[in-house]
Amino acid sequence: MRLCDFFIPKLHALVLLVDVSLPSTGFGQLPTPPTPLPPVPQPPSPPTPEPPTPDPNPPADEVHGYDLYLEQCALCHGTDGEGTDRGYPIILLPKAYATEVIRQGRSGNDEFKIPMPAYDDETISDYQLAQMYEAIYKPLSAKTGKSLYLTYCSNCHGLEGEGGMSKRPVSTKLDQFKTFIRQGAGRQDYLNRNLYMPRWNARQISDDDIQLMIQYIKGENS
Repeated sequence: MRLCDFFIPKLHALVLLVDVSLPSTGFGQLPTPPTPLPPVPQPPSPPTPEPPTPDPNPPADEVHGYDLYLEQCALCHGTDGEGTDRGYPIILLPKAYATEVIRQGRSGNDEFKIPMPAYDDETISDYQLAQMYEAIYKPLSAKTGKSLYLTYCSNCHGLEGEGGMSKRPVSTKLDQFKTFIRQGAGRQDYLNRNLYMPRWNARQISDDDIQLMIQYIKGENS
């Protein structure tokens, strides 16, 4: 008996054993990769927002200041604050003074018999007042002695400086006139017709403006 006759059957058995133990994919082959998971569904994109629709009935505070002025004030004070036969001009009044008069009201006098009613903040809010002031408080387009005097002085001192409701004629001395304008009187006693006078700084009424007003009171210009 040859030696090879003994080993060859053993070798065949070993090969069969190895073949049986190998995976079905075959010796030396990579296993099949796992099946990928399905993609996670994403939430839908939000819709593009529509622009807001304007409110057809805006709050009262949103009404234009000039419309409020026409509604509440123009009957007596004119469409631009120029005054009428029922009430004084109110162009460029000091806002603190104007606010106090609006809130407290005023009695009539010899020049204007009709009293001014008081308006509380439920009727005209502070915000609405600010809008009204912005609408009618405009710089004078042309400065003359007359336009300056009628704007800043005539309400209390009369159309030509003769006294008006203050009962005090305007001084025609430049130094005194300028001192009263710069210092005022009565502090914050706004409703005292015979005492209160607003003070104006040089940005509001310049020295040249004062000179023009003095000339107008003296009849030297118009």
